[in-house]
Amino acid sequence: QALIAALLAATADAVAQRLLGARRLALRRCALMSLYGMLWYGPSNHIWQRLLVRIFRSFQPGLLQHVQVVAQRVALDQLTYAPVNNTLMITYVALVADRLGWAAARAKVRAELPAVQLRGWRFWPCIQAVNQFLVPLRFRVLCNSAAAVCWTAFVITRARS
Repeated sequence: QALIAALLAATADAVAQRLLGARRLALRRCALMSLYGMLWYGPSNHIWQRLLVRIFRSFQPGLLQHVQVVAQRVALDQLTYAPVNNTLMITYVALVADRLGWAAARAKVRAELPAVQLRGWRFWPCIQAVNQFLVPLRFRVLCNSAAAVCWTAFVITRARS
């Protein structure tokens, strides 16, 4: 799953580069974003999805109980993991891909995170609800990684603009 996350992170960066008007693909940037996917996003999401299932188990059968459990998982995900992940993504892009210093990266997080997070709350709850409701646990990271191609391209273009 880490390798798939790496491939999809590189794909997201390539899409972002094209959206920003790059004529040539910056392979170094793609490789650096691939590392982010492989070292952080894939493994952390794998652990996180399993943790959500352990925290919120559906002990009673029935659709209503399952919907309640899914809502709890999505709420916890969006209030904890999402802000951490967005903060790390903006910081990583600033420090590693854009080669800014700590002060500039911190300023970029302060400037970008509120808007990125608010937009994320329009995008990710639907993805996560479908993921938690319909997708088997072993495929949830893949589902998130696929959706993250769009999201990562957005965050990168936002951070670079």
